[in-house]
Amino acid sequence: MFVNFFLLPLFFFFTSTLVAAVSATSIISPSCPVNFTYMDTFPWQKSYCIHDPYSLDCCLRIHALIHVGFALYLKQTFNFFLPNSSSLPHCLSTVQQKLTDAGLDPAAHICFRNPSLIFLASPTTCPGIFTLKDWNKTVGTTPSLTTSCEADLTSSTSCNTCFEEVDSVSTRMSAHSSSNRTDCFVFSLLYAVGIVNQYGPLDDRTSNCIYSRLTAELEPHTGSQEKGRSSRGRVFQMAFGVIGGLVLAIGLAMALVCKTRLRNWRRLNAPDLDISNESDNLLLAQIGIRLFSLKELEQATNGFSKLLGKGTFGVVYKGTLDDGSEIAVKELLKQIESYEDEEDDRGFANEVRVISKIKHRNLLPLQGYCDDTKERRRFLVYEFMANGSVADHLSNVTARMQFCWEQRKNVILDVAKAICYLHCGVKPAIYHRDIKSSNVLLDSDLRAKVGDFGLARQVTDDGSSHVTTRLAGTHGYLAPEYAMYGRLTEKNDVYSFGILILEIASARKVIDNSNFSSSSSSAVVLIRDWAWNLVKSGNVDQVFDETLMSKDEEYYCRGEMRRFVLAGILCAHVVADHRPTMAEALRMLEGDS
Repeated sequence: MFVNFFLLPLFFFFTSTLVAAVSATSIISPSCPVNFTYMDTFPWQKSYCIHDPYSLDCCLRIHALIHVGFALYLKQTFNFFLPNSSSLPHCLSTVQQKLTDAGLDPAAHICFRNPSLIFLASPTTCPGIFTLKDWNKTVGTTPSLTTSCEADLTSSTSCNTCFEEVDSVSTRMSAHSSSNRTDCFVFSLLYAVGIVNQYGPLDDRTSNCIYSRLTAELEPHTGSQEKGRSSRGRVFQMAFGVIGGLVLAIGLAMALVCKTRLRNWRRLNAPDLDISNESDNLLLAQIGIRLFSLKELEQATNGFSKLLGKGTFGVVYKGTLDDGSEIAVKELLKQIESYEDEEDDRGFANEVRVISKIKHRNLLPLQGYCDDTKERRRFLVYEFMANGSVADHLSNVTARMQFCWEQRKNVILDVAKAICYLHCGVKPAIYHRDIKSSNVLLDSDLRAKVGDFGLARQVTDDGSSHVTTRLAGTHGYLAPEYAMYGRLTEKNDVYSFGILILEIASARKVIDNSNFSSSSSSAVVLIRDWAWNLVKSGNVDQVFDETLMSKDEEYYCRGEMRRFVLAGILCAHVVADHRPTMAEALRMLEGDS
């Protein structure tokens, strides 16, 4: 403590000298190749920085604003990167001055912890792409992307359509290497609005779409530790304001963030997370996972009276928090009465640990949890999904008739992207192990989010996974090699996904015993075998739900529908080696393979 206090003036001196040197260099040679004059008039969400210049929300929007400039830079020069690293301090100085002129001086200095990433000053992990020529060589032609992104993106529909194609391209790019999916997404989006779109990134017909998408996508890159910076920043500013304490605060905060991030990374990647431990509860709070009390959940659910559904592993209630937001509260039940408490503890901690590490638009985010040791009750709190599950829509005749092919296709693609992210976008990969229609939830727009990670397992560095001797999953969706031999690989999820495709297309039960009797031992009861027999006999159209085939407007989708059924049968192949990977399956569904 004594030594640290003694070193503070020395640290302040060298930090101030370094900042002054960078500023002096910027003034002497203002050679930033990116034109940031658009920042004076671009309609970005400045209110977040006016309200709290130290917040994560403020920094996210500044980072997105800078990337808009790089889309313009790409359009003008055909380069994704700055020409050399010496341009970085000049670009940083220009942007900081722009923010200072706008009255956002604190944010101008707080939000650039790693300028080389923000300014694309050096290659990221998206492989081999530096220029437009490299893009054309690596990615090739993208007709779907061009068709979806070249016109007016003002409406949410056109923006979403373009965004889905961008997401598809970036997922394929990251799947073919050890690339970071977010890096590839940013590249793909810059390409879409900087090269493909006819209006360019600064036009009103494009700007809102690119800015909103960049803001959402850059969030995982920024790091959850920024959330705690707000309160620390204010304390430092007050304590050292007279002697230039802002610079010192930045230095101390950066050191603390690096140390905390390293510790948190190790603990989040540990085999188990002890959620009964106070420090681990604090860690989860830092990444946005809230600890609820039993009393809070009782109040939110009106005494657990609003039942949404009940399954093998838990009961789900609907709730409303004090701020008016709706939630789904899942109370976990012991899966088998003979399980030991220790095994049950690991299952609960596993779901919290796995979900806390992943973030994707098609994965159901965990908002909080409750572990009441006194009452021996455990809960997981999720975002409420207004349209229930895919299983609900398929089992209800009225809902099924309104569940058109376009909506079903989007659900299948959403699930494919979610699993592809778990297998390719997370390192090490995560196997869900319980992909089924009741675990695919639908929001108000009938877009899908995959939930229930109680059985998920993350592979270790040597490629193996955390496997227990007990079988996990749901009959009908289990891959044969896993059901018989306990062999757990990524192809298990591919098999379950194939079954899900056939279930959504046909609206049939995964295991149908209605025609099975002792006198008919050869009756086909598995949806995979039933569909394959129809395809072999040339009657693929008989696979589809009759409510789809009765609609005249679906006639023009027959080719697409057949492709999805064939992809589903291939994914559910009885031999694991004959199944595609999830990245390959996604390409098949999108018509690229």
